[in-house]
Amino acid sequence: MCVSSSEHLYLVLEYAENGSLSDCLHNYKETELTASFSQSVAFLPWTRRIQIALDVASGLDYIHNYTNPSFVHKDVKSSNILLDRQFRAKVANFGMAKSANGSGGGGAGVMMLTKHIVGTPGYTAPEYFKHGLVTPKADVFAFGVVLLEILSGQEAIVRPADGNVKERALSSLIGDILEGDNYKEKLQAWIDPLLLNLYPLDIASNFANLAKTCVDSDMSLRPNMKEITYALSKMLASSLEWESSARLGSRGDMHSFLIEGR
Repeated sequence: MCVSSSEHLYLVLEYAENGSLSDCLHNYKETELTASFSQSVAFLPWTRRIQIALDVASGLDYIHNYTNPSFVHKDVKSSNILLDRQFRAKVANFGMAKSANGSGGGGAGVMMLTKHIVGTPGYTAPEYFKHGLVTPKADVFAFGVVLLEILSGQEAIVRPADGNVKERALSSLIGDILEGDNYKEKLQAWIDPLLLNLYPLDIASNFANLAKTCVDSDMSLRPNMKEITYALSKMLASSLEWESSARLGSRGDMHSFLIEGR
């Protein structure tokens, strides 16, 4: 905060050089005219995506469990996640945040009710949308949707090109994908095609299952942010090992481009 006079107040914030997570996931397209990737936003390779997810989880864990009072963000979404020069993620826009003092541990304590239901379609937890129930588990649900965006490259509301098919929430799709003996094949077909299969499928499967638990309709079955942070930290460590092996065995400029995000 900077005060130049009694009439002028300035709030100086860190510059998010790489924009929002939403821009990087949804606006990085292959153009038909040039058959090359647009550089208006940065490409996010696999390991960078895991790091971003861990950064966001750590931030939410902090406001849920380590601030006094604790807070529920209430508007977790990919457009409210900003990326700095090093692609480290920062949770932004606390305009809807609500004190959750006494409800630490991921939502097991005080449960707040509100009649003023606000939020972004696709990210709103069912207990909040239907009953106005506000707990940290609402943030967990929205974060689970962000995980699905990171994994699939799709937006929170999927609008099929076929006008005869109704739009669906991204959170409603993952259950069907992870069912059956051929779930890995279905998952691989669903993962963001921009990754060109350059990711460890076993870790991607763990990531998908974590996202599925986060968007469970039963809030009591969702993990808390502390558990999520721990799971993602293990996935990041495994992904870094995979990336190191991939670098050693890489052949060709395109592979290096995708691994390093250059």
